[in-house]
Amino acid sequence: MDEMELRPVPDWRTIPRMLRDQAAHHPDVEVVASEDTSITVSSLARQASEVARALMALGVNAGDRVSVWAPNTPEWVVAAYGIWDAGGIIAPLSTRFKGIEAGAMLRKVGAKVLFVAEGFMGTSYLDMLAEVRGTLPELEHVVVLGSAGARDGALAWDEFLAGGSAVS
Repeated sequence: MDEMELRPVPDWRTIPRMLRDQAAHHPDVEVVASEDTSITVSSLARQASEVARALMALGVNAGDRVSVWAPNTPEWVVAAYGIWDAGGIIAPLSTRFKGIEAGAMLRKVGAKVLFVAEGFMGTSYLDMLAEVRGTLPELEHVVVLGSAGARDGALAWDEFLAGGSAVS
């Protein structure tokens, strides 16, 4: 048997540090792939940083809960890494939840921001959220992932990201 090279265990301590380190050492490695999207580790690090700055511009601080009510998509991955990069705690919601179930979970975790995938499988998450929005005093912002239209006070993805330009 060949001798294995012993390497020290990286001292990343956080997922964002791990991502930045991997982006520096392996920038072109594909880490997310779907039917129409491919994301390299360097692109993921850059996009996560953009999401983190946008979340901070919305007032998200370390330890704040941010929920994602969306299917497993590249946008979900980018949102998750951005939440971690901002110091937030991700509280994912099942795409099978109805409004009352999502509302109960959002109240339980005290989510400050919610990312939604409007129109997934013909479902309007914004309509279901509207049914319970008045019972969610801690929920300050709703962001629509991807290119789906935003309404009812929700932020469109591009508008959300643009808000992060004020944060270094």
